[in-house]
Amino acid sequence: MKIQSGFNIICAAFLCLGLASCKKFRGNLAISGSITVSGNLINEVMHREESLFIVVKDAGGTPIAVKRIVNPQFPVFYKINSDDLLLPDAHLKYPLTVEAQLSTKGKIGPPVPGDFVGIYPNSVSPRQSRVGIVINRYL
Repeated sequence: MKIQSGFNIICAAFLCLGLASCKKFRGNLAISGSITVSGNLINEVMHREESLFIVVKDAGGTPIAVKRIVNPQFPVFYKINSDDLLLPDAHLKYPLTVEAQLSTKGKIGPPVPGDFVGIYPNSVSPRQSRVGIVINRYL
């Protein structure tokens, strides 16, 4: 019993230290923008039946929201809101990162060979528009 409570205290201390430099918000997410494909990859992407995942990650790199679009037609215009949060009532930390993954397997997860990936180059706030992502890497 003492070991478990001591472990909880240590975990809480590390969590507080990790969050000290990050701003927090609760729910109320509204990120929007477009996703395009780099010119040199457009022929590879077209004519495929795949799933596009738009993933929002917090300052620690943990996914906090995901939107799935099946068989996307590019350019894709998207909006990620509070309905897409993985934990709707969580206190989330930002700045955030947004990435797009065109998955050959149709499942979310770390990119694997055959996937196409693009990451928005700047950090974003929980309510930011015009977050344009270019899919520019083929794994």
